[in-house]
Amino acid sequence: MQNFKIISQISNDPYGCSIHMIFEGMLTLQNAPQIKDSLKEPLQEYDIVDLIAKDVTGIDVSFLKILKSFKEFLEKKGKKVNVRMDMPYDLNRIMSETGFFFPLT
Repeated sequence: MQNFKIISQISNDPYGCSIHMIFEGMLTLQNAPQIKDSLKEPLQEYDIVDLIAKDVTGIDVSFLKILKSFKEFLEKKGKKVNVRMDMPYDLNRIMSETGFFFPLT
């Protein structure tokens, strides 16, 4: 496992308790187990979950599939989920050329 980091920021505001989960670095198959483990935290009582990828140095389909299925799972539980991908231009271009568009639907 290399070059992967997750940061969780919790806030409690008038709109409900929310968590911002920020993924950085290599968002790839080699880090999939670590990414999956980090997603257990929002199963707690958060009304709003923000899943944010930034400072991405590599990304693959495994991360996108994990992210999409986790988003759908949380929405079925009645949570509001936001996904934001802040990636360099070249990664954004590759993603759009392969048929992945954001926000994930």
